[in-house]
Amino acid sequence: LQTFAEDIIRHSADQEFIGMSDAVYTAVRALRGFSQDHIYWEPRLKVESEKIRRGYRLLVEHLLQDLRSQGLQSYIWRHFLHDRRAEYLQTSSSERQVIDYVAGMTDGFFIRTLQKIFVPSPIGWTC
Repeated sequence: LQTFAEDIIRHSADQEFIGMSDAVYTAVRALRGFSQDHIYWEPRLKVESEKIRRGYRLLVEHLLQDLRSQGLQSYIWRHFLHDRRAEYLQTSSSERQVIDYVAGMTDGFFIRTLQKIFVPSPIGWTC
């Protein structure tokens, strides 16, 4: 990763574009091919794609509505926005803030967040 970053910095400095060496470009293309073959088009993921799509829609709509109605008490404020810079909070729309939050989620964090927000926790009744 360090070699990749250093190569891009070296080939992009003082340019109006992001550049990289032929060797790094070849490695990036190989990584992209591997990702497409073994991650993006993985048959087991295809089975889950519609659920994932619905989950994203449900989460984004909920977070946006919650932010607009609950403000500083909203889930996204307490878990993401509370420590953002004032400039970001003033210049980005609610939609942008929700998108930024969701876009930064790993797969596992996305699933845990859906569970936390939408799946009821067991109630431990004591009699």
